[in-house]
Amino acid sequence: MVKKKHATKFRYHIAFRGASGLPDGACVRLVWKRGAKDANHGVTMAKTAAAGAVAWNEQVSILCTLFSTSSGAYDQKDIIFTLMQVGLGKKDVQLGKTMVNLADFADPGKPPVVKTHTIRALKRDNKGVF
Repeated sequence: MVKKKHATKFRYHIAFRGASGLPDGACVRLVWKRGAKDANHGVTMAKTAAAGAVAWNEQVSILCTLFSTSSGAYDQKDIIFTLMQVGLGKKDVQLGKTMVNLADFADPGKPPVVKTHTIRALKRDNKGVF
């Protein structure tokens, strides 16, 4: 028997606060993407690292439809955050990324959740670039 799925819309407010552990002088930005629609991706302002860190005070609001079964569990709905170093050669260089399952934060009966996520740095290649 196939369980019928129920669609529920959630609005997520995501704040970008900062990044640390960066090379001094590196110009970086954070890129986010959830799915293929234009409305589901964006980028922060580029910032230059001082003392290995940058600070953002940017927020985005994302409307997302999650599907649940009769058991109440929501299907996974991922958003990907990628930390990019700007202007190295012709293309930006990916320093690291993380994926967050928005369904983990979908509980309409509870107050908003604040959670910090770490973007894991990619391994360096033989050119010294992440």
